[in-house]
Amino acid sequence: MTTIVYCPTALTLVTDSMATSEENGKSYGVTKAWRIGDYVFAAAGDVEDIHAVLEWLRAGRPDPKPKPKDEFSGLWIKRSNGTYQCFYKKLHMVPGRYATAIGTGAQFALGALDAGATPLQAVEIACNRDEKSGGRLRTIKFPC
Repeated sequence: MTTIVYCPTALTLVTDSMATSEENGKSYGVTKAWRIGDYVFAAAGDVEDIHAVLEWLRAGRPDPKPKPKDEFSGLWIKRSNGTYQCFYKKLHMVPGRYATAIGTGAQFALGALDAGATPLQAVEIACNRDEKSGGRLRTIKFPC
């Protein structure tokens, strides 16, 4: 699926770029973070769910909300100062304060961050451990 790390103290978001599916196997060069107005949206989960939430955010979050599956998770990061919110399948946003990771490689990335890795190093480590993460890494520095 993916590994995405955001570290508010380093003001850095790092994503992998690999997607996996039963039908198509692995594909590379997949975008996992988008600029939407004053924010950056990054997400992990089913591609159809991600695109439904992406379009909902682009439209200004109107009712009704999309209903993503359980494996969906997202980050909503303010471009000007790097403050962020996490949200999951019910799309209720929760303010975040600490470094966070989402996707199938999240536990590896969080362990690496706790051991002193940079956000980039944490995603590299997660990609080495998680068979569903990989490809070229992409970094966004805030403010952006």
